[in-house]
Amino acid sequence: MRSLSNIIFVFILGFFTMHSSLAQTNKDIERIIKDAVENRKSKNPMAELQTVMDNFSESALINVTHVSLDERKYKETMTKSEYQSLYENMYKENIRRDYQLEIHDIQVQRNTAVAIFTLDYTLMNASNGKVMSKGTEFIVSTLIVKGSTWKFLELNVTDVESEKYQGTCSCEVLSNEKTGNVVARVVAPKGDHFQKDIHSVHRKKINDRDLFMVQGVKFEWTENLEVYVLDQELKTIHLLDTAKNYEEVVQKIIAYLYKDECFGLKVQ
Repeated sequence: MRSLSNIIFVFILGFFTMHSSLAQTNKDIERIIKDAVENRKSKNPMAELQTVMDNFSESALINVTHVSLDERKYKETMTKSEYQSLYENMYKENIRRDYQLEIHDIQVQRNTAVAIFTLDYTLMNASNGKVMSKGTEFIVSTLIVKGSTWKFLELNVTDVESEKYQGTCSCEVLSNEKTGNVVARVVAPKGDHFQKDIHSVHRKKINDRDLFMVQGVKFEWTENLEVYVLDQELKTIHLLDTAKNYEEVVQKIIAYLYKDECFGLKVQ
């Protein structure tokens, strides 16, 4: 009878020991995930970046599927060093990401764990405080343990963009040979959608000056192929850029007018 009691006691002790060990393992993995996210949100993320990358195995792979607001999809696979370079370049350009983390599930099988979590993010230009985009990253991660340390072996990320305020815009310059009218058709991000705008391009010669007006803003294209921004009295404010031909002038003007929405202008 005493032998049976001892067996039951050992079984119960083993059960609670195993349960306690599993709970501690889950806490360790949660801490790694939180550290990786919280360090990116720090006031000096470049200095903290190496701490983040220490949570990754040297052979780690990061697979990312991007789904943009206009429903375009592209995939990329990065090594640990390439993933680190991605964030280094982002921080150098003064771009920051704010996150809200939610861990959904952690499953452990011997020395391997699978953790599922989501990150609701806001991408911001830290130099002016403007929001560039918002979205959610759905992440399935694989971790391995070496000794007592867990590290990311693989991240499978689906990045779904929900709002966009700055990005690549497109511009198409259309002219009517019969009437001489010229319009610029622009597609630019506007929060949770892309907006299509059509702008009339007005061109007029005054005292041998080649003048343009779009959306009430005035510009001049000089003989030196320089494009200037003018005030309402046609006085020069500053040099915008140079342009070789009429279409380039319109493109430079549109890029200037949409500078808050567009990182780049794709000409169609």
